[in-house]
Amino acid sequence: MPVAVAEAIPPSQKEFVDRRYVFRSVHGVSVNNDTDGEIRCNVMYSLSDSIGSSQGFDSFSVAPQSSFTWGPTYREFDAVNYTPGSQVSFTATTEVSGGSFY
Repeated sequence: MPVAVAEAIPPSQKEFVDRRYVFRSVHGVSVNNDTDGEIRCNVMYSLSDSIGSSQGFDSFSVAPQSSFTWGPTYREFDAVNYTPGSQVSFTATTEVSGGSFY
């Protein structure tokens, strides 16, 4: 039976990326397909806080009797949206579907 592991790491501090400060989450998925057929996987990933959310979607196929790693990929909020010194709580999620996973 195929096994999928999804990972989401919320931002713990702002980072300097592409000449601007952002709060950035990290998302990834690992899939092990031990069946004799190809499986199609869908990934939904998001970063949210009290201001709003940013979502992404992707899909990929995993060949029979093989493993596949998707990511890392990122969601970002621009740091200028936050008052310096304020407390902000971020939630990051990554979900994988499409196969009969264990």
